[in-house]
Amino acid sequence: MKMSHAFSMLITFFGIGVLFGVFTSVAYAGEINSFERLYNPQVSSGDRVDLSWDVDTDLSAALKIWAECPTGVEIKNMLNLVCTYSGEGNREFAVATRSGLYGNIINTNKTSQTIHFYIESSAEGAVKKSV
Repeated sequence: MKMSHAFSMLITFFGIGVLFGVFTSVAYAGEINSFERLYNPQVSSGDRVDLSWDVDTDLSAALKIWAECPTGVEIKNMLNLVCTYSGEGNREFAVATRSGLYGNIINTNKTSQTIHFYIESSAEGAVKKSV
């Protein structure tokens, strides 16, 4: 009788351990599935940029976005997204309820420039992508 009781206790603890492992992996699972940029050169209002992303629903509340720009480049009409310039901390903002942004890029330089856009989840197992 004592042997079967000990065996059932062992099985019970094993089952609880498996359930705990499954629960914790589900609770922290999540991923930024895609982050894309569409660029449309314009003549008068600056170059239009569309950003779109797809994330697992458990990450959406923790999403932040920012853009690193070279000197002479600005972002306009993109909600609160503004450029982070060299030496500054990230000028990020939350995008919890959105799946995209669009706006204009103004380049006052005489040459083409590159802007790096970043999206990040501050949730457990953070994932970051840039374009």
